[in-house]
Amino acid sequence: MIDSELPEWVQDPLEIDNNRTLQQHHVAEVLVHEERPYYTIRRIKAELDGNFDRETIRDRLREMEELGVIGQESVNNGTIYWLDREESDWPIPPDVRVEGG
Repeated sequence: MIDSELPEWVQDPLEIDNNRTLQQHHVAEVLVHEERPYYTIRRIKAELDGNFDRETIRDRLREMEELGVIGQESVNNGTIYWLDREESDWPIPPDVRVEGG
């Protein structure tokens, strides 16, 4: 797992529960530092140090969504997760028309 600071907008809302091995910030570090636009639980599990089950990871993701740190959407037969921030480092695809501005 990545041992690095998280941006303030990610770190501030996160909660710590000393009774848990997998903390929200462990999952957030994967989402922030792996530089992908979205993640599946399988991808997050592969990036985490430790043998955490999918339900534990899903619980941390659910908590982070409730805190407004991440978004999620059901796609096909699974769910994808992403950092929920208006500003994005990801470019808008050339085939997408953006209205307003």
